Amino acid sequence: MVALDDAEETLRSTRTKANSQRLTRLLMSGGAVLLREIFDSYHSPASLPTILSKPSVERQLKTARLTGPDWKCLCPSPGVYGKSSDFDISLTFRLLRTICPLTPPLTGWDSLPND
Repeated sequence: MVALDDAEETLRSTRTKANSQRLTRLLMSGGAVLLREIFDSYHSPASLPTILSKPSVERQLKTARLTGPDWKCLCPSPGVYGKSSDFDISLTFRLLRTICPLTPPLTGWDSLPND
């Protein structure tokens, strides 16, 4: 019966859990919008197909460890390029790191901050 009590406690809604869920939704939704606006300031939606079709950018993207779904979002079919409004937060972040002139942090993009 202990396992059932633990499961019920885990699934029980509390004010703290609800606030945590709200914060997570705000960061994910608001963060995606903010990153997209920053990305669009570097590569406007009108110029994005031209940028993505450049061989130098294509080489950069091949080193970015994009997933299959990311590539499908970027290039849904040959000669057709996606729009930043279709990119999720992780793809937008990878594109910012890869094809935008941002200065990486001193510790690098993939290092966690100090405690």
